[in-house]
Amino acid sequence: MREMSLSDLSNMFLDYAAILATITYTLGGLLFMLPIPVHGVKKWGQNMIKDGIYATFWTAIYDAVLKFANFLMGLLGASWPTYMFTLSTATGTLGAAYTMLAGIIAGAKAIGGLDIPIISGIGKAVGSFQPLIAATQGMGDLLEFYILLYAFSVFIEFTAPLLIALGVMFMSLPFRIGRGIGSMLIAFSLVFYIGLPLLPVFDGLILAALFAGLKLPSIWDFLATAQFLSDPAAATLLTVNGTVQFFQDLVNDVYILVQVGNPIVLLLIEGLIVPILYLTILVGLTVGLAEAIGERTGNVPIVLDIF
Repeated sequence: MREMSLSDLSNMFLDYAAILATITYTLGGLLFMLPIPVHGVKKWGQNMIKDGIYATFWTAIYDAVLKFANFLMGLLGASWPTYMFTLSTATGTLGAAYTMLAGIIAGAKAIGGLDIPIISGIGKAVGSFQPLIAATQGMGDLLEFYILLYAFSVFIEFTAPLLIALGVMFMSLPFRIGRGIGSMLIAFSLVFYIGLPLLPVFDGLILAALFAGLKLPSIWDFLATAQFLSDPAAATLLTVNGTVQFFQDLVNDVYILVQVGNPIVLLLIEGLIVPILYLTILVGLTVGLAEAIGERTGNVPIVLDIF
């Protein structure tokens, strides 16, 4: 028996959503037609009819929503493959730097245990050098953050369509018992699926705003450069003059970072503060979009003259 893929699960949730939307609509019609002179019952019937139509509408536009999300990302110059490669490069670079710093401290402590006075003294001095220890701890914390960001990004990239379908199914439940979680799932998936690949763009905008006129290079630019250089076909894409200009620009970027900017400050701003700020903004957009989607369950995108 073939295992179900994420696409199969999404289609299954959409099928359930269509069935539940029909049930919701039918129950609403029954409540609306009951010969009970109670306004609350009539109102619930009217709302459930609208909810059924609204859930059916979301089921119908599911594919269009996904296509629009990908179109919007392309329009803004972002893509998941590029973002994930850049993020994996950043994680690998941080991991290598942390391993090197931790290795220096461990090696220095080992040397400090030797019986040779001069060498052991140097080892103890290096192993207990507080700025080096603080830098290693900070690099470790930054590495943990990027590992979590990478894992979260992988989760969003592959499960966003499934979560949207699941959200539509929850919104199709009768009596609005799944309206809150359904609208939140749809909003969360859309916002983060479109927004996460734009993190390097946001990072560059913040850098340009903080250091206006200095033309400081972004660490994401360096990672893009590393991505380009790691491509076996990169050498064939550069002419002789283009190769010289390429490496001249790279050397100039390094010079600007060292002479004008503070690499540690830039690393903290771009590597930690800006991503956290950006994720906070995405959370805020998610809450706002979820409220908009959830509140719309009381209305439908077409006029119902029967009310």
